[in-house]
Amino acid sequence: MITNGTILRGEGLSKSYGRPPARNEVLHGAALSVRRGEFVAVMGPSGCGKSTLLHILGLMSRPDTGRLEIEGRDVLAASESDRTRMRRRVVGFVFQRFNLLSSVSARDNIAISLRIRGLKADRAEILAWLDRMGVAHVAKRKCTRMSVGEHQRVAVAVALAHRPSILLADEPTGSLDSANAESLLGLFRSVNASGQTIVMITHSPAAAECADRILYMKDGRIEGSSI
Repeated sequence: MITNGTILRGEGLSKSYGRPPARNEVLHGAALSVRRGEFVAVMGPSGCGKSTLLHILGLMSRPDTGRLEIEGRDVLAASESDRTRMRRRVVGFVFQRFNLLSSVSARDNIAISLRIRGLKADRAEILAWLDRMGVAHVAKRKCTRMSVGEHQRVAVAVALAHRPSILLADEPTGSLDSANAESLLGLFRSVNASGQTIVMITHSPAAAECADRILYMKDGRIEGSSI
């Protein structure tokens, strides 16, 4: 689903790690634009800078140079505290390993995530999110007692429960078998159809084909698009 208006724009994004002579330049002036409600896949080989780009888009890392706008705001000019508040409000994350707290229940994983963001952890709304993801039956179950498929759906519920403007997914199918990967991608298509903006990093052509548009990344730059 694509609606009008740009929600995310990056220009001239560069990032290096380390110091000379061992300095590693990961991004070289990467640029991209994402419209509200769009499902964009960023595809490229391992080591091309995909995850570094995602961390910058998700306000977890600052670029060395460049400009980044989210919802029309120059987020790199904001203070660190404002950036943290924006990250918690605007961005939802789904990682390859899902990053759930294994010692608490699915319901409590969502509740803790909401409280970190200063939001009310309403039990009925939490159960509604788990139901929407098809895992209401594991609400009281700890993550150690979930299947891989249940684990992945709870992780998406955690990412979406605070209603982020942008969902960022970093190689979300990388550790899944084909059946669970297809299930997760179907879930992404479903939430995108309801208007959720998604940016997904992947090296999988099959996963990328689920997106509205594919951006091809090589050697730290966006070098092409499927549209």
